[in-house]
Amino acid sequence: MTTKTKDPVHRNPVEPDKRRFTNPLPTGPDLPPWLEISASNVVTASNTSTSLSERTLTVSRVGSVIRDVYGRERVGANIVRAKVSGGNLVLVVVWCTGEVEAIERVILNGATFSGTATHYMGTAAQTGDATVAAVWGQADDLPGICYSVLTIPPGEDLALEAIIQGRKVYDPRTATTIYSENPALHLADFIDRYTDHSPNWDSVETAADRCDDVVYGQPRWAIGLSLEDRRPVSDWIKTLREYAAVFLAPDGGEIRFIPDAPASVDHALTDANVRRGSLRLKKRGLRDVPTQVEVTWTYPGAGDWRESTWWTDDPPAGTPLRVTRLQLPGFKIAGCARRKGREVYNKANLTDLECQFETFDYGLKITVGDVFSLTHPIGLTAKQFRVIEAEAIEKGRWRILGWEYDPAAYSNSTQVEPTFPDSSLPSPGDIPNGPTPTLTETLFVDEGGKTFSRWEVSWTGVDWGWALMYRVRVKTGAQVVLETTVSHQGPVAHLAVTPPIKQDQEYTAEVWVINVLGKQGASAGTATATALGKLLLPTAPTNAQGFEAGQFVNLSWSASIDIDLVGYRIKRIPKADYDGNVAGAWGHANAVLMADRHDALRILLNAQPVGTFVYMVKALDSLGQESDGVTAPYGRADTVINVTADQAGGLVLEEIDADTVVNMRRFEVHGDAVYYVTDTGDAWTDDGPATDAWTDDGAGTETWIENQTAGASSLETDEWDLGVDKDANWAWNAQITTFQGTVTQTTRFAKGADYPTFTDQGGTSFNGEARYMKALMECTGAAGDGMLIRIPVLASLQGNPLVETQTVSVPGAGSQPLAVTWTKDFVTPPKVTLTVIGSTFRQAAADNIDEDGCDLYAWDETATQAAATVEITARGV
Repeated sequence: MTTKTKDPVHRNPVEPDKRRFTNPLPTGPDLPPWLEISASNVVTASNTSTSLSERTLTVSRVGSVIRDVYGRERVGANIVRAKVSGGNLVLVVVWCTGEVEAIERVILNGATFSGTATHYMGTAAQTGDATVAAVWGQADDLPGICYSVLTIPPGEDLALEAIIQGRKVYDPRTATTIYSENPALHLADFIDRYTDHSPNWDSVETAADRCDDVVYGQPRWAIGLSLEDRRPVSDWIKTLREYAAVFLAPDGGEIRFIPDAPASVDHALTDANVRRGSLRLKKRGLRDVPTQVEVTWTYPGAGDWRESTWWTDDPPAGTPLRVTRLQLPGFKIAGCARRKGREVYNKANLTDLECQFETFDYGLKITVGDVFSLTHPIGLTAKQFRVIEAEAIEKGRWRILGWEYDPAAYSNSTQVEPTFPDSSLPSPGDIPNGPTPTLTETLFVDEGGKTFSRWEVSWTGVDWGWALMYRVRVKTGAQVVLETTVSHQGPVAHLAVTPPIKQDQEYTAEVWVINVLGKQGASAGTATATALGKLLLPTAPTNAQGFEAGQFVNLSWSASIDIDLVGYRIKRIPKADYDGNVAGAWGHANAVLMADRHDALRILLNAQPVGTFVYMVKALDSLGQESDGVTAPYGRADTVINVTADQAGGLVLEEIDADTVVNMRRFEVHGDAVYYVTDTGDAWTDDGPATDAWTDDGAGTETWIENQTAGASSLETDEWDLGVDKDANWAWNAQITTFQGTVTQTTRFAKGADYPTFTDQGGTSFNGEARYMKALMECTGAAGDGMLIRIPVLASLQGNPLVETQTVSVPGAGSQPLAVTWTKDFVTPPKVTLTVIGSTFRQAAADNIDEDGCDLYAWDETATQAAATVEITARGV
């Protein structure tokens, strides 16, 4: 054993005999680009190492390569000289470069050689062999070459091998040159001898310590390896680096060793350290990830050495078998081969994310082998990577390539779950279970006017960023009634609707989550319910409204929906007894049944008592089931009507449309009516404030968008023209919802001579003479004030009855009908009574009756037009 100082430039001063031998590798001025010695998850030693079965005896020629041997290795003989002398064969056999520790054993034809042998370890001071000098007349000293001179009896085959304890290498930990099986020391020796760079010996110490770690009583990494072929320097560096498990980084004129081992974070980077737009992430595909690793290593038995194979565990059932095969003949210890196989497997399965980005001057601090964490808005939160490349691309700009770092990859056992997630975002592969749906049976009317029930499948969307849509299936037994997809809208309500369903059958709804890759989650949210069909209650009537004139109450409402709707039931209750809920007031002792089963959407109730009443409407089905009351927000099944005592007379009804509106918007509810609502006066430029007040769409006070810009609103109707001046009781009724503020109602009227000048009277009615009438509704304009008006407005006129009687002669056939003109000014078509005068049979009829007159016809008993005298009485207003 010799000692050596930590000289950063350590060269072997002895060169082989140039006449016959050359170095095993060319010495270049510099290493190739650093990419060639960057880390890899796939061991490349198999590309440069020679397997045991390939090593055979050779006869060397001029220029043949002298191998390097590191650690304990079995090598074939290179015969450089052979001659028969004294009946024996004298051989000069070169084994490798020196100085080596020992030629442990020479093997001839599979057995230990027992003949005469002289061994030379390749020291600088060795001298020529006497036998060689005697046989050939001269003997070279051959410094730096390990060789043997063998004398073999006749009749022996020449299958020659030797077990060599290889080159002595410099160990900076003890400052000595010794025999070692430590691959980090071998790599440092190789770089020192064959490149213009020197190892950074301090870092070599750290790497060598890592290799010497004792794991289950054995060193972590130990090898015996012969470098047989002439190859580029970078190839052998890759081979030795993989065995040593280190990263190599240039550091001035030195090469620094960084153990490929668990490490703490060296740099905490954020998006501020990343040049905008330069970050690239790449995920290794499943096809590139092995499910099993096979390692072939060398078993150094007491007799023959042989190749042995070890595998990681078989993949789980159903997992495709993807095998990575590693040829690592340098490993002579089973534990080393197993550890390397597990580490390759773990790295491939746990560290499959690659990132590349450009950074600024901070890149000067980053070097190959460092571990950095990266936090970035794309979804990385302190994600750890190991630097594989750090390259200056321009002044002040560095390109960094990092591979995912996971300390579990270095475990002595196979690992399948990463220590850290790839992203702070949820993984698109971890699809959540489907949300639990709710099945609600509802009624609907198809295009043909028939009513059916169906399921509304509703659920709240998952709060998961990779959701694309939901798969929805509804089935009864094996029959699928709905199979559809619904786009994901976020963690809000979602809905799917089935076709018609059948009563008394049980249905199951299933909802799965589908991710952006089109993959469906494993589990569905489910719900089960039985269809009621006809047993469902009818939907409640909506938009109930009405007015009173002459103690007649006119009610109307929108249709309910039911499979077997038979009509509507109407009740009246004093306003003082009404609690605001149809369901509660319906059974009140003071609730009076007005109609038990009415099959139209409008009813005229006569002779109503004076007072303020609430009129309530419920739908009725064939089973006698009633609807349940109120439908919000605007459609109600009740209406308040004030019945007053009016003078007897005719009743005239009119619907008046809107004419002039100020600060109001028109919208139409299909199948219902037209509405006007106060305009907020604000543009929808901010999706926050404009909708702040919509906190509960079920409460009447929460349906108004707060008017942020003050301004009064009003609606004036069209004018109602009777055609003549009429002294009567005029009234009108409008369905108004006040959100906030004060609504003023005004009746505007004018006589024919005064038109178009109108007189205003507060309230919704007046008694007097007029021809024209219109209604005005005004709302105050403070911030937040507003109203909603349903159109049309219903107007009525109650006047003194007009009666006139005429006796007329209807002409015979060919001259009918007889046109009759009224002498009274009726404002609506009057009711007509006909009386035929005379004893001859005649039948009379009035047609085309209007406020101006009518047409008269007369027939005899044969249904032939005939002359007749008819008394006609018209009653109206």
